[in-house]
Amino acid sequence: MPVTGLPAELIIRILSHTPIQTIISLSLTSLALHDLITANENTIYHAAAKFHGFVQTPQGSPASQALEREIRKCGMTGWLDDVRSWKELCRRHFLLEYSWTEKLGDCDLPVKFLWPSTLSRVYQFAIDRLEHTAICSSISGGLIVAAIDTGEQLWQLPSDYVARYAHIEHDHGFLIFPRGHDHLEVWRRSTDHFSPESHLPSWPHPSQIAVSPYAAATPEDDSLLPAELSDGDNFKPKLSTPLRGVYLPFALLPVPTRARVFCLAHPYLVAASETTKRAYIWDVTHATLIRMVDISMPSLRILDRTYSIDTRAGFSVICWTRTLAVYQGIAAEESPGSLPEVIFAMDWEHNQPAALRREPPRSSGVRFKDAERSKASGTTTEQPSYLQMGKTLW
Repeated sequence: MPVTGLPAELIIRILSHTPIQTIISLSLTSLALHDLITANENTIYHAAAKFHGFVQTPQGSPASQALEREIRKCGMTGWLDDVRSWKELCRRHFLLEYSWTEKLGDCDLPVKFLWPSTLSRVYQFAIDRLEHTAICSSISGGLIVAAIDTGEQLWQLPSDYVARYAHIEHDHGFLIFPRGHDHLEVWRRSTDHFSPESHLPSWPHPSQIAVSPYAAATPEDDSLLPAELSDGDNFKPKLSTPLRGVYLPFALLPVPTRARVFCLAHPYLVAASETTKRAYIWDVTHATLIRMVDISMPSLRILDRTYSIDTRAGFSVICWTRTLAVYQGIAAEESPGSLPEVIFAMDWEHNQPAALRREPPRSSGVRFKDAERSKASGTTTEQPSYLQMGKTLW
C-alpha cells in the first residue's frame, strides 16, 4: 500500500516526527505529498520546529499564537521580523545552523529529546564524542552517563559515592572526579579497557571496584564481561549495548595537598594547590605523578583561593580570586624542579597587567594548517552563499 493511500491525518502525524530535510525531499518527489504538505504547511512545519528544538510550544497553544510569540521573543535582533509562516521560521533556523557549521547536506540538524528526570539536577557535564554520551555530575551527588541520541540512562555512580557539585573532566576516554580533598578518581571508558589495542594496566582501589558494574578484567578474559556486581538495575550496563557509556575504575590518585581545581589534557592531569602554591602533574595513562612546579608569583599580590585551571596546547591558565596567570610549560616532562614560564599575568584588584607580560610564541596548531597550505599554494576556498543554499533547499 503506498503512503499516499493512508489517511491524511495519519500522514501528517508521521511527518510531525520527520526531519525537515525529509519533508522537503518528499515534497519534491511526490506530487500527492507535495499537495498535502502545501495544504497543511503551518501544521507540518510547526511540528518540525518543535521536532528540531527550534521552539518550545506549550501543549494546547494555537500554532498562530505560538508563531507570534517566537517572533516577539527575537524582536531585538530583528532576524525574524518578516517571518509570516512556520515554514519560513524553520528555513531561518535551518540556515542559521549551517552558518555555524559551514556545511550543507552532510550533517544533521540537532534533534531535541526529553531526557530522564534524573538529569534535571545536573551540575556539570562532559561529552564523549566517540560514544555520543553525556557524563553528568549532580548538585545532589552522583554521576550519570546518558545516550545523547535517545536520552537513555546507560550507567551511574550513586550519590553517596560521588560528592555534590563534583567537578568532572573527560578526555580520550578518561574520566576524572574528586574524592574528598586528598584524592582524584580516575575511571576509563570500558570499550577501551576491553580492546586489546588500547588496553592499559590499571590500579583500581577496592572501594572503586565495589561500585563498578564490571570486575577487573583483561582483554584475554572476557568471561567477566559483564560481571554484575550489584543487584540494582540502575548499576548494570544494558545487555543490548553492554559497553557503551560504562566506565571502569582505573586508579585512585593521592594528592600531596589540597587541590581544589584540576584539568585533564590527555595524557596530563594537572591540579593546582592554593596551600603550597604548586601545580601537580600526572601522566594519567600510567597513574604516575611526574612533576611538581611552583606557581607562586612574588610580583603580584598574595595568591588566595584558586577557582579554575585549564591546560591546552602547552599553555596553562590558572585563575585565583583576583589574579590570573598564563604559564607555558607546566605540563611538560622536564626536571621536577624546573619552573614554568609565566607569559602573562593580571592582578584584577588593580586592573592592570604585571610587568612580566611578553608576546607569546606563535601557535602551529592544527586549525592553522589548512590556511597556511592554501596560502602557500596560492589557492583560496570560496565560502558558499547561504542565500543560494536557501533557494536550493527551500
